[in-house]
Amino acid sequence: MLDIPDFKAKFGIDAYLPHRDGLLYKYFSIERGIESVFKEAFYFATPPQLNDPFELSVDRITFEMTDENIWSLLKRTLPNNPSEQQRIFELSKQTRSNVPEVMRKQIQTMRDNCGICCFTSNPKNELMWAHYGQSDTGVVIGFNLPPFSPHMKDLFVMKVKYEKEKSFINYFDKPYTLFPIWAYVKNDRWNYEEEIRAVSMSHHGLLRYSIESVKEIHYGMRTSEEMIGRMESVMALKKYHAYQRFKINTDSNSYEYQSQTF
Repeated sequence: MLDIPDFKAKFGIDAYLPHRDGLLYKYFSIERGIESVFKEAFYFATPPQLNDPFELSVDRITFEMTDENIWSLLKRTLPNNPSEQQRIFELSKQTRSNVPEVMRKQIQTMRDNCGICCFTSNPKNELMWAHYGQSDTGVVIGFNLPPFSPHMKDLFVMKVKYEKEKSFINYFDKPYTLFPIWAYVKNDRWNYEEEIRAVSMSHHGLLRYSIESVKEIHYGMRTSEEMIGRMESVMALKKYHAYQRFKINTDSNSYEYQSQTF
């Protein structure tokens, strides 16, 4: 797990720090929640499988090769080799017209191979319960970071940044900061999700977590006693123990949701 506390200053995107930000919460339908605790796993989706069709859109990335940005790139990558800088710069003049298409295909392949799992910091979000908690009949599970297998070395967990207008990134201006600016920026219409995103650059599909990472279970106000019983039975069978149970209710004095222990 990469812990990069200076991401906010460097990219305008905030790293997720467990000692500061607390638990990660994931909304499920009750059936998916039961499946998750039984398999001890999350599902990491590829970008085309997500709700937002603009997720990691390749058209946000441009490939404008100018003398200035090529020199800048060469000086960063070959700081102590001016002769090699000059050689590659001259060679680039002959191949620049082919580079954008080649790079676009590489970026597309990287996009298709990555996996994304979406979390939030708020288990009492009314819109999230409506959209992802099966209209208040589902469940929210709170995880202590890191809930992922230790072998996942390329897993990035950061807060999503929301923007009103689509921004574009010139690859040759930001080759080393492209990924976080590209993968953790979304349309402002989704800001109600308060998303904290986990992205693996090499894995999609199921990813196991440790049972000990499950710290809270929040059942929806319309989640049936039968389904709660099924969930609790599976958790007992799989020996989940170190968690608190909550039930979502409305607040009589406001439009906020409350989460009360039971």
